[in-house]
Amino acid sequence: MEKNFSSNKLFILKEVIKMAKDYNHEYELLYPGSFTTNLTGDFVSMIGDNEEDSSLFNKKRELISYLEGLSYDDVQFVQTAMYVGRDGQSSVDDPETVYDEMFSELNWSGDKSIEIHQISEKILKLEEYLEEAMKILF
Repeated sequence: MEKNFSSNKLFILKEVIKMAKDYNHEYELLYPGSFTTNLTGDFVSMIGDNEEDSSLFNKKRELISYLEGLSYDDVQFVQTAMYVGRDGQSSVDDPETVYDEMFSELNWSGDKSIEIHQISEKILKLEEYLEEAMKILF
């Protein structure tokens, strides 16, 4: 995979962050004071099962649709960046080396929909992870 951290990659991350931020904002409106870092992907996948949560379902669906429109390489980039941000600052200073190490640690399915699921199930933490990744990679 080509890993030049181009303006296109930066644009993609900013778009995904914006969608995650919109989701988190909607979540906080629906469930004031309940935003927590301990929610599981299983809970997030249940959101939208009732009418009250339909706005959250729609926000998550927007993210999934956006990711579906990206190439497999771009989805891999988002997922790798997500894990770079989750794991935090590396002892390695070179952004491409940090990225390459994380990319090689991940088990790629070859199926874009599986990778999209891996990203979207972490939607409550996605904004935080990708903002941290931007500090590390850009």
